[in-house]
Amino acid sequence: MNDSTKTPKKRASSKKPVGRAARTSVVPQAPSSPVPVGGDAAGASPTTAAPAAGAVASKPVRKPRAKKPSARKAAAKKSPAAKRDASNDAPVADGADTKGAPDAKAAPAAKAAPQAKPKAAATPTTSAKRSVSAKDRPAVVSKPLTVLVTGISGTLARGVAQRLVQRGHVVHGIDRRPWPDAPDGIEMHTADIRKRPAEDVFRTARPDVMVHMATVTHFTTGFDERYRINLGGTRRLFEHCHEYGVKQALFIGRHTVYGATADSPLYHTEDEPPLGGASFRELADLVAADLYAGSALWRWPKLCTAVLRLCYFLGPSQRGTLANFLGHDRVALVMGFDPLFQFMHEFDAEEAIILAIEKKLRGVYNVAGPTPVPLSVLVRATGRRAVLVPEPLYGRLLKRVGLSYLPGDAVAHIKYPIVVNSEPFKQATGFEPKYDSAQTMEGFRWS
Repeated sequence: MNDSTKTPKKRASSKKPVGRAARTSVVPQAPSSPVPVGGDAAGASPTTAAPAAGAVASKPVRKPRAKKPSARKAAAKKSPAAKRDASNDAPVADGADTKGAPDAKAAPAAKAAPQAKPKAAATPTTSAKRSVSAKDRPAVVSKPLTVLVTGISGTLARGVAQRLVQRGHVVHGIDRRPWPDAPDGIEMHTADIRKRPAEDVFRTARPDVMVHMATVTHFTTGFDERYRINLGGTRRLFEHCHEYGVKQALFIGRHTVYGATADSPLYHTEDEPPLGGASFRELADLVAADLYAGSALWRWPKLCTAVLRLCYFLGPSQRGTLANFLGHDRVALVMGFDPLFQFMHEFDAEEAIILAIEKKLRGVYNVAGPTPVPLSVLVRATGRRAVLVPEPLYGRLLKRVGLSYLPGDAVAHIKYPIVVNSEPFKQATGFEPKYDSAQTMEGFRWS
C-alpha cells in the first residue's frame, strides 16, 4: 500500500513540471531570442527538452500552434506592411514562436508607414506648385506714362519721342515747327510754349512727365527772343507742371553753362555754379533757364525735377552745336591751343534721357559719354582739315575765307576745355555709353 500510494504522487509531481514547461513554452518570447518548440523557460535546446516532455507534453504544445498562425494572418490582413516585412525576413526553423516574432517587428513599422508616406508626398507637391506659379505668373509691366516733350521737332527730341513710343508710352509734342511725318503714337501740337495753346495741352492731356527741350541758341535766334523763349518759356512750363499735377519734369541743359576759362578745373562737378554767362554773353539766357529749373527742386518739392547738363553730341543726323562747328571741310582752330573736347553719340544721349525718366531722377546731373579727345584729333577723325589761325585775326578772317564762324566770346570754348564729371549720373541710372569716341567720330564722318 505504501508503494502504491507513493507511485501516483510521483506521477502527479512528474506531470506538474511538464504542464509548467508546456505553459511556459506557450508564452510569447522576445523577438530577439525566439525559443524553439519544446524548450523551457531557461532556454534549453530542443534535443534535451524533447525526452523530458515525453508524449504528454506534445498535446498542450499543439493547441497554441493552431492559434498563433490565425493571429499572424489576422495581423497580416490588417497591416499589409507587416506582411511584406514578414515575407522579406530570412528563413528560420519551423515553430509558432519564430513565425510570430516578425509580426512584433512589423507592427511598429506598419504604424510608421502612414506617417512617412504623407511627408514624402507633400514635399514634391508643394515645390511643384511654387514652381508652376512662379513660371506662369505674368510679367510685371510698368504703367504707360503720358509724356509731354517740348521742342519735339528738334533732332534729339525726335529720337527721345520715338524711343518712348517704342517702350509703350503715350507722347505729346509741342513745337512751333511742324513735324509732318511724325510716327504713330505721337500727337503733335503746333504752339508756342509761352502761349495759351501750350497750357491747353497740359489741361487736356494731363501728362505724367514733361521733358523740356524747347531752348534755342544764338545760331538761330536773336538775343531778346532767346530770353523770352529760354527763360520765360521755362518759367511758364514749370508753373503749368505745378498747376496741372505733373509728377516729373526734366530740363535738358548744356554742359557749356560752366564756362570756358583758363583757370577752370579739368572736371566740372554739379556743385560748381554755372558761370558760362559771365564769359560768354550768348549763354546768359541758357544759364538763367538752367538755374530756374533747378530752383523747382525747392519751389515745388512734390514735383520730381531733374536738370541734365548734356555734353555735345554727334551722330548721323549731322545736327547740333558741335556738328555745326564741324560743318565745313576746313575748321579754324586757334593757334597754340588744343583743348579736350567731350562729346557723345546722339543715340547714347537719347538713351540717357530715357533712363532719367524711368529712374525718376531728381537733382542736377552732368551727362557725358566716352573719354574726351583733343580738338585737333576730333577734326581729323571726322574728315576735316584744321586751319590754325592766330587769335587776334580769328574773328575778322573767318567770314571772308569761308571758315566756320564763332562769336567773339565763343573763341574761349575752342581754347580751354569744358569737361564734366558724370559719375553721379552713371551711378544713379546705370548708364553706360554704347559708342566710344572712335565710333562716334567715324559715324559722323560717313553719315
